[in-house]
Amino acid sequence: MKKHLNFLLPMLLLGALQGVAQASPNDRDDDGLPDTEEASLGTNPLDEDSDDDGLSDGDEVLKYATSPLQLDTDRDGLYDGEEIEAGTKTLDPDSDDDGLEDGYEASLATDPLDLDSDGDGAWDGEEIAAETEADIADTDGDGASDGLEVSAASDPLLVDSDEDGLHDGTELAIELDPTSTDTDENGEGDQQSIVRLSQLVFQLQPAGNPHQIQFTALPHVSYDVMYSETLLTWAKISEIDATAQPTVHTIQEPVAGRPRAFFNLKPR
Repeated sequence: MKKHLNFLLPMLLLGALQGVAQASPNDRDDDGLPDTEEASLGTNPLDEDSDDDGLSDGDEVLKYATSPLQLDTDRDGLYDGEEIEAGTKTLDPDSDDDGLEDGYEASLATDPLDLDSDGDGAWDGEEIAAETEADIADTDGDGASDGLEVSAASDPLLVDSDEDGLHDGTELAIELDPTSTDTDENGEGDQQSIVRLSQLVFQLQPAGNPHQIQFTALPHVSYDVMYSETLLTWAKISEIDATAQPTVHTIQEPVAGRPRAFFNLKPR
């Protein structure tokens, strides 16, 4: 038994020595950089990630060419490790070249890898400069994308740039000028031209029956139908949403038997 123990002790000692050798004494933090190189770089030989950016010192030096002593090598507001995880460039502050640094895009919830995060035709950087929303294609909700409005010289922050009563998106859809109240310069405003083309007809009904109007809604045009008994005040009694094709609508007055009834169409 004693002889057997004497045999095991040298074996255990040899195994322990081999284990110490595998600990790589030249790279005590096992980050891929020898301690001598870390000494010349100024990194911590006992900390695999000297700058705590999520990347080991060895990966920063040997794989990514980033600085193992700077959290954010390109100074774009994102740690080097965050950039590797997100797929952005660690050595380029603006990975998609849209005019916004990657870190700023992260704070805006825009895509630092996409020039035009909302797909509206305007680069993210252009939108921030113009004060439009870089993650909303139609900032003012007028039916025209921000990029389209910029190209048409209308205001992407105003629903109705020329204040003619028609949304910019409506005017662009039917090839009117959203910056002119009278596109064809015929003396008739664009909104009134649409009313005329909508073929509005007042239909007088027998006593006791509600009077009504009939009109053809033009493609891509929405309408408000207004009603009055005095011409002094008007109330909206119907909203007609835009469609791709012409549609005929018949609208009755709210209460039958009134002595007078007035209708008005407001395209928008």
